[in-house]
Amino acid sequence: NQDIYLSRYVNHAYETPITLPANINTEHKEFCPYIDVNEEYILFSRISPATKKADLFISKRQAHEWTNPRRLSDNINSEAHDLCPVISPCGKYLFFLSTRSGISKIYWVKTSFLNE
Repeated sequence: NQDIYLSRYVNHAYETPITLPANINTEHKEFCPYIDVNEEYILFSRISPATKKADLFISKRQAHEWTNPRRLSDNINSEAHDLCPVISPCGKYLFFLSTRSGISKIYWVKTSFLNE
């Protein structure tokens, strides 16, 4: 299985990695994280029996904890692999890879889902 870890850069060195909480890292595969520069949210891919293929999820930080991840809508996710989320520097667009056309291509959507 794949999980997402955190390693902070402190005093010119990375600390020992720690795994993110159980609501982020399940017994399934979580990978390809994108963490907002202000650490307000994390986007990542997850493969589970419910998804069968990689789907994109979001978890938001509330106080010092991450909310339960929410699968992004079917306007973003497809029946194919959807992975490698990245937000544009201006914060207006989500770019990600998808195999919905049979091969891996880059797709993009507006980030209005961040306000949901």
